[in-house]
Amino acid sequence: GPVVASPEADDGMELEHEQGILFGNTDAALAAECLRLLSDPAFAKAQSALAHEVVKRLYSVENTYGRFITDLRTWLETRKQKG
Repeated sequence: GPVVASPEADDGMELEHEQGILFGNTDAALAAECLRLLSDPAFAKAQSALAHEVVKRLYSVENTYGRFITDLRTWLETRKQKG
């Protein structure tokens, strides 16, 4: 489902407001975003779908461990060539 968080929670994560996450700078703003989700089921459903897509895009195996393995392989090959 969608996430409600402070903007600091996005540090380096490439998330965007209303793309599966809702940001609030204050307690009142965070509460307002929660109420918004609770009072508008269509909006909540859309945000839930967006959150799912964002997680798949940013945190898939290919974009996490797969990327690490590719970077490690490249680093090792570069090191052997210099070696």
